[in-house]
Amino acid sequence: MKIKYFVLFLTIILFLYSCSDKKKSNTDTEEITEATELEDLLIKYKELEVKNCEELFAVGNEMIDVYIKTINRAYEGNERAKSDLLDFDIFTNKFDIEAAKISADCPEEFKSWAESIEKKMEKEKEKLMEILNNDFHEYIEIDNEILDDLDRQLKELYEDIEKLNNEGKISEEEIKDTEIII
Repeated sequence: MKIKYFVLFLTIILFLYSCSDKKKSNTDTEEITEATELEDLLIKYKELEVKNCEELFAVGNEMIDVYIKTINRAYEGNERAKSDLLDFDIFTNKFDIEAAKISADCPEEFKSWAESIEKKMEKEKEKLMEILNNDFHEYIEIDNEILDDLDRQLKELYEDIEKLNNEGKISEEEIKDTEIII
């Protein structure tokens, strides 16, 4: 269940990123031993290819540590960190692809690692939600517009189904089979 929240969170970040038109340039080829911000991760793992579970966990831990540092800097008002929060999915998408390949080799260890990540992130969730609510509310309003449009479309669908039912073109049984809960 907690993994679902983490995936949901990453999806929110992806949505927020898709609404942003900011770009990063990664022209720095300097060797980075310890990443401290998103740009470091992108440079260090430009050609991310994880070979085993231990490497997967090491990269994942570094990613989460950088992500937590980014949350803390954004919470303190750092504008670049706020921008990095929107762009973080650039790296997490690469990582997710590698995790999908490797995690089957160590399912129990992966589950344990994912739970430890959830514990780390638990402390940061409130800060992140505050940042998202305060600084990215315009993107959330877009989401509300989409939800309102979906509600309108669902109501129209129900009206169409009711009309078909009244005309005898659809049975009560068929309505029950296609019932959607708003």
